[in-house]
Amino acid sequence: MSRYPTIFIFSNISEGKANLSDLENLIQSTTLYDPSKVKIIQCNPVTQSNTKRCLESIARKERLKIPPGVLDQIYINSGDDL
Repeated sequence: MSRYPTIFIFSNISEGKANLSDLENLIQSTTLYDPSKVKIIQCNPVTQSNTKRCLESIARKERLKIPPGVLDQIYINSGDDL
């Protein structure tokens, strides 16, 4: 057993949820479902309004003027990641 925590990010999501059988192909089920070894956390995607609000805050602090529509385009290109 490892002395150091390891984090796996599994982002193969369908209909908003991870398919645990896909994880079982990567990690033995005896390990995957052992609560002393594994904690499965589901994260919500970043919304467009939250992304824009965060980027507007950064732009304001950096004293940047962002043309209309640019923040929407950043969100579209981000793939729901911030």
